[in-house]
Formats: sequence, C-alpha cells, structure tokens
Amino acid sequence: MKRIKVIIHSLTTAILALPVLVQAVAPTIPGVGTATVDSTYTSLLNLFRYAFGIALGLAVVYTIWGAISWATSGGDAEKAGEARNKLVYGIIGIVAIAGIYTLVNMVAVYFGLGTTIIL
Repeated sequence: MKRIKVIIHSLTTAILALPVLVQAVAPTIPGVGTATVDSTYTSLLNLFRYAFGIALGLAVVYTIWGAISWATSGGDAEKAGEARNKLVYGIIGIVAIAGIYTLVNMVAVYFGLGTTIIL
C-alpha cells in the first residue's frame, strides 16, 4: 500500500510540475524558424490546395474515361452500363471535391486566415 502511495504522489508531482518544465525549455532547431499558428494553417491550406487539385484532376480524368467508354461501347448494354457508372461516379466525385473545397475555404476565412485558396 505504501508503494502505491509513493507512485501516486510521484505521478501527481510530475503532472503538476510538467507545465513549468515545458515553459522553461524552448527548443530551437538551428536553421529553422519558429512555427506560428498562422504558418501552420497556411502550410495545411497549401497541402489541401495541392490535394484538391490532384483529386479534382483524377475525378475529371475518370469522368472523361467514362464518357469515352460510353462512346465506344458499341451498343453493348453491359459496357454502356459500366461506362454510365463511371460517368456518374466521376461527377459525384467532382461535386464532393467542390463541396469539401468550399468548406475548407469557409473555415479558413472564418478563422481569419485572410484569403481563400485558389486551385
């Protein structure tokens, strides 16, 4: 029982002292500037911008692939159905990506990150 009390007291002391210890140490990496919240958000927005560009490009390519498949189906109902599904899923993908892009822009503007991201 005494051992458990010692462990509990040690953990409590460590937890209470942790904020003081964290503030006392300011790690710096030579050659790297300090990261602020704004620069972190800007980096994330840039990452989303590239991801949205790639995703939108893939969705457009998939939609075009569906259109070409539909045009070359040659009257085969099964191939035409598969091509139609590609078209529908490609358009759904484009709409979903546009919706997520809009939400990210709204959140960015709401939190005062200044400008909207442009593809």
